[in-house]
Amino acid sequence: MTSQLIAYADESGVHQKPGYTIVSGFIGSPNQWKKFERGWLEVITRHSVPDFHAKIFFQRDKEQQRLGPYKGWTDEKADAFLSELLGLVKQRRLYPIGAFVDVEVFNKLPEGERRFLTGAALSQSGRFKGNTGSTRPYHLAFHLFLIEAAKRAEDRVVVHFMFDHQTQVADHAIRTFRQTASHGDRHPLWKKLGDIAYVSRTQALGLQLADLHAYAWYSFATKGGRIGPELRKAMDVLTLRNKSIGIWEQEHTDRLLANLSQKQLAGLRKVMQ
Repeated sequence: MTSQLIAYADESGVHQKPGYTIVSGFIGSPNQWKKFERGWLEVITRHSVPDFHAKIFFQRDKEQQRLGPYKGWTDEKADAFLSELLGLVKQRRLYPIGAFVDVEVFNKLPEGERRFLTGAALSQSGRFKGNTGSTRPYHLAFHLFLIEAAKRAEDRVVVHFMFDHQTQVADHAIRTFRQTASHGDRHPLWKKLGDIAYVSRTQALGLQLADLHAYAWYSFATKGGRIGPELRKAMDVLTLRNKSIGIWEQEHTDRLLANLSQKQLAGLRKVMQ
């Protein structure tokens, strides 16, 4: 039985004023990732692409010309390149996971609730202790991603996490992760959390696939049927093993808060009042 899994994740919707924040990617065994990354590196090297970044590949300039290393490429060459990358996804036993957070819904919550949802430790008396959480929707999406990854792991299987380097949110995420992992005796899912690292996509090629997944899903969530044919082609492959991604909305918050005592709820409502 596989003793460990690795989850690679990237985010979208953490800058400006997004409608959603997503943390998503893929999870698989070290052996599957090793084979995948070997193939991915071969493809991008052969096409003289230093590293794959979905935003650069799919976007166009004002003259509808391709950007960056894809400048001057014909549609036929770009389609062949994308097909090779997507073929690698279909060849390997890698499972897509992720979570959306409705930013408007999240930001309307009282600060105490936002901090609780992003990892704040709450005592029985309703006081925060230790980790006081965050007010960023990213950290809720991050926490939901951990849950989805842990659910994919069988008993006694540990999941290690690799996230794309993100200085704005990494410190709090790492603290929350380690605090959560240290409480494995409180919930069976937390026993499955191994280690975490925020690294460059050039160091961990699985992050380039996670980037493609996050970008594609965010584009679909915000544009719907208006995404272009190349992105639609990518979505067709990226959703083969998971057709949807959950969106955290008000009803999920209400359901979670329903488990708290009156003292704890009162404590949340006192924050920043």
